[in-house]
Amino acid sequence: MDDNYHSYLNRVAKLTMPATYDSQINNLQESPKFKLQGQQRLPENFPGYSVITPPAAVDAANQAFYQNLQDCQQQLVKNLEPDLIALVTPESLHLTVADLIWDQSYTAAVNADASFEAKLCQQIADSSQSYQDSNSTPVRWQIMGLMLRPRAIAVSLVPCDENSYDRMIAYRRTIYQNPGLMDLSIEQQYYFTAHITIAYFGNVAQTFDRTNFSNLLQDLNLQWIDQPQELSISQVELRRFSDMSNYHREADWPVVKL
Repeated sequence: MDDNYHSYLNRVAKLTMPATYDSQINNLQESPKFKLQGQQRLPENFPGYSVITPPAAVDAANQAFYQNLQDCQQQLVKNLEPDLIALVTPESLHLTVADLIWDQSYTAAVNADASFEAKLCQQIADSSQSYQDSNSTPVRWQIMGLMLRPRAIAVSLVPCDENSYDRMIAYRRTIYQNPGLMDLSIEQQYYFTAHITIAYFGNVAQTFDRTNFSNLLQDLNLQWIDQPQELSISQVELRRFSDMSNYHREADWPVVKL
């Protein structure tokens, strides 16, 4: 289901173009994942599982990369209308390699089967074991630029080389083609678009300055042309999230070396 290497590069490049921003800005919506409580937007309950890179707080190899993203977050807050966005906690920033199950589907699954989570962990462990890669060189991706989703702002990523792309897709394939996961009603729902979400939209007023917003996105993208930011990925992990700022794993949960 995922693109080949060249199709992926072409598709993601379009996401950071000014014309794309201009066509998307009128369709922005408040995200239900963050709710205004007093003067601050806080993450709402949104449980599930995904396979992700280690969150920024524990990813020692990529601290400079995540500091750059945190600086970008602060530039957005500084230059945008109050309450337009809610920032993702810097410590929880990560790249999702494979979405698994979330929100109502997750709640329904665990209510229907008390052993669902144990079965899910076992199937991801089986997928990870079946993925054999003797290449010890880290998978390398770099920031292409900011991308908009209807309810969020993210940085899009492109592979530094074809090998990095192929290895990521190969691992995703071991997950989504695992019959045991399919039996748990877990299947691939999206083409892979490597991204790290940095903020969710809050109060999108009809009067907010859309031209300024588009210009700000373009200006921030220039920094990554002058100083490319690279994410080095040596492993990915199964993690459970309770909301969009908390990602937990047990010591015996599956980890795969890429």
